[in-house]
Amino acid sequence: MSRRLVVFAVLSALLLVSAALASKVSSKLERGPAAKVGDGMEVVAPESAPQNTPYATRSSRSLDLVGEYYEAGTTWYDYQHNGTAGHMIGVDQLGYVQVVWMNGLNAQFNPRHAYWNIWDPATLEFGSSSGSQVNASTRAGYVAQVTNADGWSFPTFHEVTTGDPFMGTAIDFLPGSGAFTVTQPTHTTNGGGCVGGAPCQTIWPKIDQGPDGNLHVVTTEGGGGAGDPQWIFYSRGVPEYDEFDQGVQITWQDVYNGEQYMPIEQVMTIAPDVAASPWSNRVAIAYLHPRDPDFATQWNNDLYLLVSEDGGVNWNEPINVTNFPEPDFDCASGDSLVCNLDTFRLYTDCNVMFDHLDNIHVAFTTRAYFGVGGYGNAGPFTWIDESGIWHWSEEYEEFTPIVNAYYFQTIQGGTLIDVGAWQLNAQRPCLAEDTITHYFYCSYQLYDSNSYSDQFFPMGDAYVSVSCDGGRFWSEATNVTETDGGQSTPPPGSLSERDITVAKYVTYAEGQGYLHMEYVLDHDAGGIPQDEGVATLNPVVYQRIPIADIALRPLVSPYWPALHVDSTGFPGAVVELDTSDCPDAVDPSAPTLRPESFKLYQNYPNPFNPNTKILFELARDAHVSLKVYNVAGQVVATLYDDAPLSAGVRTADFSADQLASGVYMYRLDVAGQSVTKKMVLMK
Repeated sequence: MSRRLVVFAVLSALLLVSAALASKVSSKLERGPAAKVGDGMEVVAPESAPQNTPYATRSSRSLDLVGEYYEAGTTWYDYQHNGTAGHMIGVDQLGYVQVVWMNGLNAQFNPRHAYWNIWDPATLEFGSSSGSQVNASTRAGYVAQVTNADGWSFPTFHEVTTGDPFMGTAIDFLPGSGAFTVTQPTHTTNGGGCVGGAPCQTIWPKIDQGPDGNLHVVTTEGGGGAGDPQWIFYSRGVPEYDEFDQGVQITWQDVYNGEQYMPIEQVMTIAPDVAASPWSNRVAIAYLHPRDPDFATQWNNDLYLLVSEDGGVNWNEPINVTNFPEPDFDCASGDSLVCNLDTFRLYTDCNVMFDHLDNIHVAFTTRAYFGVGGYGNAGPFTWIDESGIWHWSEEYEEFTPIVNAYYFQTIQGGTLIDVGAWQLNAQRPCLAEDTITHYFYCSYQLYDSNSYSDQFFPMGDAYVSVSCDGGRFWSEATNVTETDGGQSTPPPGSLSERDITVAKYVTYAEGQGYLHMEYVLDHDAGGIPQDEGVATLNPVVYQRIPIADIALRPLVSPYWPALHVDSTGFPGAVVELDTSDCPDAVDPSAPTLRPESFKLYQNYPNPFNPNTKILFELARDAHVSLKVYNVAGQVVATLYDDAPLSAGVRTADFSADQLASGVYMYRLDVAGQSVTKKMVLMK
């Protein structure tokens, strides 16, 4: 057993505590006239047995899986997030994979806690068969995390200590140990602006970490009724370590008028996400801004982006990214498809990240929305489950469809299938980047009415799309799970992957690149907190996916749908994308970018401690110099000095064990031309 897992096995047992049932708290959920109250923090099953018999025996897994499948633990609580899922999985520079999840320990979800586990790349096993409890409180859930290059994991969740739930964030005792200390920012009343003027329930957190080590967290207000507006907040924490470099606590900074929560604005969905650049002090918060000033609906939202250039101290004015045009209520033609203009609105989730060039990328979900009626219906309405997933970046400022799922889900006889509360046909996008090839990957969940449970809830699969041009066009997705549970299948055989997230970066081992994915394999489709299906004991899965197995097939209808404006022609024509510039597979020994003379790639990992790799490509034989400089312009290392090299890809190993933490530059000189990139050493 590796040293990390020995530490984990010894220390994780210290965190197992007894738990008690927390009080109910309603969330904000609108699903049309028959909206149900969602889980939020704390809708829990009654202490008596559920209406249906729970299933503790899990079915065997028979599927055409892409990659390798590992179980990190289990949960009776199939739900993990109401909307935006953030990142629940991370990988460090040594290849250790850390996962977190919300663990309902029995069919009544009493107790329910935040759990963590670590996968060892040497043994290809998790450190524990069940994982380790993170929180020491009576109840916790809705977990996200960030794992940095050095192996420190920072799970964040909301928890009940006394009274209402609040956000807590944990710091590990040692990297990969599984022994956590949890701290909370000082609670805020937001000037009396939260429910009842009481301290705001700051829950459903998402988290990221900047190169200075600071943690950036966004939360959403809980405690109100279904469909009420709710505040979103920003907090910033500083991990503290003792003289032995052991994690002690997180110190929360004042971020707004002497308080540790900064109110952003009131919204109608549980959807904010946060990203911190690994290369600079930039921080970005993406969220769904309600277009209706009266907060009349959760369905009518724009994508907003809030950006800080100085580590979250000061913030620019919010940017309306989508800025959907208002419907033409005086439209002379009376054709609702024309009068509505854009027939898309954001709903329930988004994902934000920075790329290797410090550009912001957002993937987000839209559902169909008709402001002036359509298809014989009067007044504003939506198609209940139909949806699509899009990509936008600040580099190109383009909207590109990743998947088009604007279709009705039906079974034999024409019966419509409802995917369930807080669910859409396609949803939960999560972005990752390969910093060697600069490919982007987007995972998401897609429901398929060809597979559905005995209660007619469709089963979901995990899909991955890839872009070889910075997100401007995306491939047809690869189904990486292929769980065909059949039709009218009773539990525990109605298998459905849900709450799918991926680690932010592709990593390489023995020349092979891997995408790291986590999800819950629900053994009865539907969400138990929404009274959909029955309680089952479900595995929490880590799937290690070779990127060479993610196909680069041309996307059907890559130019449709289109924002601003395309309602006519719905559901659109088939247009094939020219992928001649993309190879059939991603291979670091045969990079995808073909420059005329040479190409310098971003070092990996970055930030690093103390070793990193620098890759460059030569289109033809040349004399090469590769040197590393400090910020004063002094040479601190020479990796190649006018060396004659043949065409192809080269990897230079750089060790900075004698250098101090900080920003360094590396410059490649070829035939009188040069290019420079920066890297961050964090010890």
